Amino acid sequence: MAKTERSQIEERLRSGLRGLFSPSAPFREPLLAVLERIRHRGWSAALFGGALRDLAAGPTVVLPRDFDIVVAGVSLPALETAFAGEARRLTRYGGLHLLVGG
Repeated sequence: MAKTERSQIEERLRSGLRGLFSPSAPFREPLLAVLERIRHRGWSAALFGGALRDLAAGPTVVLPRDFDIVVAGVSLPALETAFAGEARRLTRYGGLHLLVGG
């Protein structure tokens, strides 16, 4: 991948992420609530998956349907406790599917 192409992809991703956290973004509050709960416990996490892929690909009119967050070094029981009110089921990959803010 050429350096300029990589720079363009990185800028689209940065721009898209700024959009996700803008005051008018529909997912802002639920996403911030999850990230804040993770941060409050001192856990490390990273956003990944299809939402980031779509943001890096460029402008789209389709909103992400979900966000994938990996939390490093935290057991599933600890996650289930932290997100007891939002936990809906286990995913096929062994993760926890949350429903936050509708």
